[in-house]
Amino acid sequence: YLALHLALCLSKGECKAFGNFEVGASQPVMIIDEENNKRRLQSRLKQMGASKDLPIYFHIMENIKLTNGSAVELIAEMQKLNIQTAIFDSLVRFFNFEENSSKEINQAYSTLKLFLEKGISLILTHHHRKQGPFKIKSSDISAVGEAIRGSTDILAMCDNHLAVLPIERNEIAIVQTKQRDAEIVLPFKLEILEDEDEILTFGYGGEFNEEESKKDDAKGAVLAIIKAKIQVSTEELKDSLQGAVSDGYLTHAIRELVSEGRIIGKTKKELNIECDKDERRKKVFFL
Repeated sequence: YLALHLALCLSKGECKAFGNFEVGASQPVMIIDEENNKRRLQSRLKQMGASKDLPIYFHIMENIKLTNGSAVELIAEMQKLNIQTAIFDSLVRFFNFEENSSKEINQAYSTLKLFLEKGISLILTHHHRKQGPFKIKSSDISAVGEAIRGSTDILAMCDNHLAVLPIERNEIAIVQTKQRDAEIVLPFKLEILEDEDEILTFGYGGEFNEEESKKDDAKGAVLAIIKAKIQVSTEELKDSLQGAVSDGYLTHAIRELVSEGRIIGKTKKELNIECDKDERRKKVFFL
């Protein structure tokens, strides 16, 4: 979806990629896709409001392998169409290489350089390694870069690397780990949205701060429990959120919500709740 979004922005021109980054004049784009069939791509483009007159050209599920000979043929076609950007989905589908072999990755790069030498920019999709018990932090740029599956030479050959990390169901974080020609953009958040015409788009959500995001999630979780239970004690909140929200984030969330006036906290004594003497000073929270 993100690759299609970039293709649409580049082909339309004079728009904002990800709702924030300026794109120059319209340019022809080619998508070479060995992962998705025609019906799926057609459905996604329709979902994203693509018009049929955009200068986007396709090679879909044609079992293209990028040997030097096939690359030269593809480059010749692109030059006839004045293609300036080509999107390959995904990298491993176009080469018969062992992705952990730096030697074989370098051989593949030699083929990809043929496109660059003709002034054709390449956008390649690739996958991360499966995450272990600890998720990658968006703030740990080096760890995000190292999460690329296969040889480290895959990252080394890139001029620019954007990693896509999940946040919530309809939110993702984009983390730039490498940029040869400019300053690295700070991690930012994208919301997956539908506009008034039910067209899928990506809304720029500003800089993504992982710490602040966790605090906001904790506040949302506390509010949801209080709404469901009307009033709830700190102990009940801890039990309900055990394993999902740490005690530190829970304490911070309660304090913030009280200071914002979104919830009220009163002792059991103030609320005349029957309880043991040592429980009377403990607080209960409600909207």
